[in-house]
Amino acid sequence: MESKLLAIHFPLPEGYKSADQYLKSIVEEQIQKRYDNTIEGLDERLLRAKSAVLRQDLKEYERNIIADLLEFASALNLAKEELASIKKKQLADRYLMIWDYVQAVRNKGFIVGCDRYLNADNYVAYFVLV
Repeated sequence: MESKLLAIHFPLPEGYKSADQYLKSIVEEQIQKRYDNTIEGLDERLLRAKSAVLRQDLKEYERNIIADLLEFASALNLAKEELASIKKKQLADRYLMIWDYVQAVRNKGFIVGCDRYLNADNYVAYFVLV
């Protein structure tokens, strides 16, 4: 008996050329919302934070801002690594189908999602389900 792998293709909205690109945009949007931060100008902000840390005369609120920025950058980096793996394994369409399912269930008024600690092995899945 021969087994065949079914190809899943998520219908993409206009402006997206691949499921990988669309999944990346969703994950980045969710990370930006979660950390109340933006990707735009991140490298410049990280450089300024580095020079501020080198001054060593930071106030507590400045240390907190830098810590939040580093946590945000770390989240983006982890997601980027996982998205590369998802792309390599051609799984983006499956993640998008799960994301779409979760959105539909939520729109019906049901509570659905996951806890970060229950899915610690998959950072992207967490941000797709939040």
